[in-house]
Amino acid sequence: MFGMQFNIANEYIAVATNALKEVRIVRSVDTENFDRNVWMTITPEGRLDDGVTADGPFNSFDEAKRNAETYVGFTVKDFGKILASA
Repeated sequence: MFGMQFNIANEYIAVATNALKEVRIVRSVDTENFDRNVWMTITPEGRLDDGVTADGPFNSFDEAKRNAETYVGFTVKDFGKILASA
């Protein structure tokens, strides 16, 4: 219910819809272990507290998402509806 929400742009890129700054999570193939995917968090404008524009690699989409939620932040849309349903 809470957390960063994403739209899937294609099979490699997910774009956050409620981040405080632009965030993309990009999937690529690990060049050392070709049988597994790695995930990178891309923030073209930098994160909230520093100018870091790329972070990772992460072993899963969820790890990359947690990194984006922690270092970029997100808004909670319809917060009143969330409270009313609690």
